[in-house]
Amino acid sequence: MGDLHIRELSVADVDAVAALHADSWQRTYRGIFTDAFLDGPVVEDRRRVWADRVAARSCPETAATAATFVAAGVDRPGIVGFVHVVASDPDGPGALIDNLHVDPAGQGRGISTRLLARAARWAEQQHAVSSLHLWVAASNDHAIAVYVHLGAEIDASDVHDDGGGPFEVLRMVWRSPRFAELAARAGDPG
Repeated sequence: MGDLHIRELSVADVDAVAALHADSWQRTYRGIFTDAFLDGPVVEDRRRVWADRVAARSCPETAATAATFVAAGVDRPGIVGFVHVVASDPDGPGALIDNLHVDPAGQGRGISTRLLARAARWAEQQHAVSSLHLWVAASNDHAIAVYVHLGAEIDASDVHDDGGGPFEVLRMVWRSPRFAELAARAGDPG
C-alpha cells in the first residue's frame, strides 16, 4: 500500500467506517452473532454507533475520553481501516481498544500496526496511560496471532453475549515495555 494517512474520524467518514465495521463483523462473527442480525440491521446499527461517537466529540464531558483514527490510502481512495480507543476502562488495564478493523485488501500491510500505534500514542500523550488492552473472540485465530506478533499477551478470558449467544473472548494486553515500543511506532511508515 502506498502512502497511508492516519487522521481523526470526521463526520464525512461515518458511512464508510460503518460499512467497513459491518463487513468485518459479517466476515468474522458468522456463527457468533445471529445471521438475522448480520444479514439485516448490522449496517444501520453500526452507522448509528458511529454517528453517536462523532456526536459525542462535541460534548465537553466526553470529547477527551475517546478517539477514533482512520487510515485512508492515497493510492486507493476511501477508508482502509480504523481504530477506536477509550482512555480508561474499569474492566481492564489502561486504555481500551474498542474497535480495530482493516479492509481485507489492506490486511498484511502494516495498517493494524500503525492504527494500534496511533491509539497507543494518543493514550500515552493525552492520558498518561502506559498499557492498552482489547477483547477478541477466542475463535479469531488470525487477530490473536497479529496481536501476539505486535507484543500483546493474553491475560484473561471471559464470556460475552452481544446478541448472538454466549462466546468466549480473550483480553489481550500491551504493558510496558511492549506498550512503549508500540506507541513509538506511531511515526513509522509501515
